[in-house]
Amino acid sequence: MNSPQNNRYRWVILGTLFSLHVFTSVGQFSIPPLLPFIKKEMGLSYTQVGLFTSSYFFGIALTATLGGWAADSLGIRRMVVLGTFLTGMFTVIASRMSSLWGIISFLVLAGICYSIVTPSTNKATMYWFHERLRATAMGIKQTGINGGGLLASLIIPPIALNFNWRYGFSLAGLLVLVGGLLMLVFYREVEPSPHHQMALREWKQQIKKVVSDRNVLLLGFDGFFRVGAQNAFLAYLILYLQRILQLPVITASLFFGLAHVSGALGRITWGLVSDRAFGGRRKEVYIYIALISGIGLFILGILTPTTPIWLVILIVALIGFTAVGHQGVGLSFITEVAGKEVAGTASGFNQSFYFFGVVVMAPLFGFMVDLFGTYTQAWMTLALFSFIASGFVFFVKEDLKKVPINVFS
Repeated sequence: MNSPQNNRYRWVILGTLFSLHVFTSVGQFSIPPLLPFIKKEMGLSYTQVGLFTSSYFFGIALTATLGGWAADSLGIRRMVVLGTFLTGMFTVIASRMSSLWGIISFLVLAGICYSIVTPSTNKATMYWFHERLRATAMGIKQTGINGGGLLASLIIPPIALNFNWRYGFSLAGLLVLVGGLLMLVFYREVEPSPHHQMALREWKQQIKKVVSDRNVLLLGFDGFFRVGAQNAFLAYLILYLQRILQLPVITASLFFGLAHVSGALGRITWGLVSDRAFGGRRKEVYIYIALISGIGLFILGILTPTTPIWLVILIVALIGFTAVGHQGVGLSFITEVAGKEVAGTASGFNQSFYFFGVVVMAPLFGFMVDLFGTYTQAWMTLALFSFIASGFVFFVKEDLKKVPINVFS
């Protein structure tokens, strides 16, 4: 087999990774559209809503580093298929639980099993795509996450409205299984053969290497604030629009879908900007994304019931384009500063930072809404966190040696 980076099958791989993210992301992004129904049925406070939405990410944060090792050591295809099967199964079980803590427990388990997916697909993208096309490919792959969010916003609320939110949640779990099936059928392994696989003790050495990398740590702290703000925005957007603009749940869910559509456009566009306009440089682009998203979150916090709907659409799209659309550049950045050998481990390690940010910020956001009785201070805090994230990136040292390639060969 020719180098995978010159093989046309890489586009099939990219389509497979994209589809995998679409179906697996329906599981996590079915939660925000269901929150109005769950909050009402269970009588949750906004702080409890934050705990509910962050539980899935808590599971990811707990085991993301180990998931990265599994991607590096045990094989991408094998681990993704196993992880998605268990994720879907636990999501379906969570939908049948009657208590808040029962649901949370199985969502944590689902998150633990999902933690293998992103490190694995990051590593797959590194093997299949040249570095001068990698951010674009990574962005396209990651738009699958937004595709899952859009799909969830379109199909889950009508099911919850006409039947019951539990049916919608169960469907989301079943769709996760579809992603694993596609990976089983279409993905080809090209990474080193089994005799290169790491024992757990060797993984500890990989962790030491990753932890001692100043650039990896800086991007981890950046992700804590950036991804935490991103997911708090997505978690509370529908509830915010219902309360501030008195929008019905179906309409508010369409704004949630808009955030994901603009996020998908952002991931591809920022990837192209980084690969082409900036010659493969990530740092500057990544800083700009955080600064613009902070401005958008600040403006969102000062909207009123009299704000024209076109302006709300514009602001939500802007935040989606930046706060949700950063990951193509960001994931390329972390894998490149870490290197191919530890790409999965570094991605998993940084995912722990990212999703602990979600675990902290979603309940913090809800607590601020409960405390002040308004969303203004909470949105302002997320804006501040976006600005802080850009500060960490400023100190990252980037290797600027990039080699031009023929993109469509």
